[in-house]
Amino acid sequence: MVVVLLVAYAAYTLRMLPFYNYEKVASVAEKYGISEEFARYSYLNANDPWIEYWLASYLHEHGLTSWPTLTRDNPATRIFWYPWGRDFTKTEYPLVPMLGSLGSDPLIATVKLPAYAGAALVIVAFIFATVFYGTLGGLVAALLAAFVPAAASRTFAGFVEKTGISMPFLIAALLFYTLAIEERNARRSLLYAVAASVFWLLLGLSWGGYGLMNVAVAMTVMLSPLAVGFRSKELKKIVIVSITALTLFTVTSFTLAALGYGRLSYTFIAITYAAILFVYVFRLYVEGRLPVALPARYASKPERLYIYTLATVVIAGPLLGYMGGILGGKYAFTLLWPLRDLGLIHVGRIGETVAEMAGVLTRGNFRDFFYQTNIVGILAPIAAIYLLHRGIKRGEIRHLPVASLTLLLFYSVLGMLYLLQSFSSIALLAVAGLVGLLFESWSEETDSTRKAAKRRKRHEHRGGTAEDLVKVASLILLALVVIGVAFAAADTRKTMSAIAATITGGSVNRIYLSWLWTLEHLATATPNDTIVAAWWDYGYWISVGSGRPTLADGGTLNGTQIRLLATAFTGTEEEANKIFHMLRLKPGHTLVLFNDYIVYNPKTGTVSYLFPNTGIDLLKSWAMHHIAARDQKFAEFTHTIELLLTNQGNRAENIKKLHSFINNTLIFKMMINAPYYLETHSVVTPQAAEKLLGDRKVKEVYFAGAEIPLMKLKHFKLYAVVVAPFLDSSGRPLVGADGSIVMHIITLYVWEG
Repeated sequence: MVVVLLVAYAAYTLRMLPFYNYEKVASVAEKYGISEEFARYSYLNANDPWIEYWLASYLHEHGLTSWPTLTRDNPATRIFWYPWGRDFTKTEYPLVPMLGSLGSDPLIATVKLPAYAGAALVIVAFIFATVFYGTLGGLVAALLAAFVPAAASRTFAGFVEKTGISMPFLIAALLFYTLAIEERNARRSLLYAVAASVFWLLLGLSWGGYGLMNVAVAMTVMLSPLAVGFRSKELKKIVIVSITALTLFTVTSFTLAALGYGRLSYTFIAITYAAILFVYVFRLYVEGRLPVALPARYASKPERLYIYTLATVVIAGPLLGYMGGILGGKYAFTLLWPLRDLGLIHVGRIGETVAEMAGVLTRGNFRDFFYQTNIVGILAPIAAIYLLHRGIKRGEIRHLPVASLTLLLFYSVLGMLYLLQSFSSIALLAVAGLVGLLFESWSEETDSTRKAAKRRKRHEHRGGTAEDLVKVASLILLALVVIGVAFAAADTRKTMSAIAATITGGSVNRIYLSWLWTLEHLATATPNDTIVAAWWDYGYWISVGSGRPTLADGGTLNGTQIRLLATAFTGTEEEANKIFHMLRLKPGHTLVLFNDYIVYNPKTGTVSYLFPNTGIDLLKSWAMHHIAARDQKFAEFTHTIELLLTNQGNRAENIKKLHSFINNTLIFKMMINAPYYLETHSVVTPQAAEKLLGDRKVKEVYFAGAEIPLMKLKHFKLYAVVVAPFLDSSGRPLVGADGSIVMHIITLYVWEG
């Protein structure tokens, strides 16, 4: 236990490294004039943490019982998805913000939650693996949970994301459910089932991944007849335990959902009950208690018929569910990914633009998958099949929940990278099981069996026995795990040491202050009824950070509104004007915001955009075009850029095409125009870097190597251009040898109607 606690502390320490980076960034921001209130946003990484913090702050101020009031009728929620507002009781889970609200400082408490969850993951994984696979298995699980990059990916300070924080609940629920189906004592078995349902409920209050527990129970029940037989009392007990745990979870969850605490997917619950009913009906069929008799060829071995039937149900079920409209969204995207990759099914244009919705089987993602999962990604399918084999062939039903869930997640993560952390956290248990069970057989050998083995060897030909081969394989396996853990720890430490919040640049030695300045300005220097139209990625930052309403955010709750935004940003100025009227925005009180990177050379007075090599909103414009169904327009644009960069075709004609595209695409038109106003409309942050920019007279703006002239805007007027040079962790600006400066630029335009 001392070793495990040390490993858990090491896991916590690793996951807290970004926190100290956030402190450095916040200190730099305050040093250069950003108030403490807004400098503290340097602690919130990516998108989801902003909404978790906002909810935690609201609950801290109004009490935990105020959660049911967070509906669209609450004025506080109207800053999201203008003009509709957001019903958090139906779109978010309450447990994570509730935990964050308990701290004296909700922001710091919320930011640290993932690191605590990472340490808890180590301890719970150790307990699970030790109970079922022995001490060595427990230690392997603890080390993998602590150091594998994918297991740490959603459990580091600042990245407050439901998946990572909820994984300890999932493993605890699996632990007690597995104990319940294995326990021979009926009273204790039901007690374990109750404990499983409690952690299942906590999982349901924190993350939609409670469905993984549903699926684990469903798959365990469906596989159990192959392990214990159809006529056994063991099968009856497994069914009773599963129904008990599921019913307790369902009843309590429905009650809490009715009171406004959390949400449920009825599909998962229905699937679990259907799986239990499927097994029960098949048992009646085998026992001859149904009017349809078992075919003679399967009378002695009904398991074969069951396997055929089960395979048909598992393969055809998701497809029929999708066709019937029961299975949709992420579930269809995950389970039917081979059909998606073949172009036979589509899950919507928005889903196709989200990076973590992509699958593993592309060159870049495939490489990243193995980097993130380390040894777990390699050994997981082997370990799961081994555990499944032991579970079915030896009747060791304790292996079925983890083995079946690992295989499902391995298949699913191939279709959706969002499940990478979930897969790793469960799969490492299977890997620990493989190591622990192989070495467990060594300790089970008695002195007499060892002596008998030695006597046998004397009468055999020279060479190793099967036991020797197993031992050699076990040692090689353990060595691979140890080496993998060492590399994983080094990789995780390297990653964590460099992280800074996305809003300040993403790297502790490449930070900028433009977003923090913009949020403070919006909050303190614009009317309360100001609305900000930005791409949905930044909705949380703007709404939470400045208190100003935005049209969309990371919740992606209103596909129509996102599509209208995409259409406005990728269309002409006239199209955008019509859509803004349609969205009931207020002329004179609506700001349009875009941001990207530029290289500014004050000596020559030139600005160059870094697209297509790097960028922010300009790179994301491909997603905007895709959502707006303008793929052909964007393809022609990128083809023109390729011709320009490679000096192919008629350059003058290609530049003319480029000008036409930019002039007829609002986001590009606004971004290209803004640098021309650096002298009159720019705000430099930090102000101490103003001298680096000289007189800020921009003579030429280049895009893809071509000069783009200033263009006229009819319905929009430039409000401000916020520019920020990159700074190192001490606040020193990064300047090129020729005096050129790479800067982050935020453009703000007023819609005048």
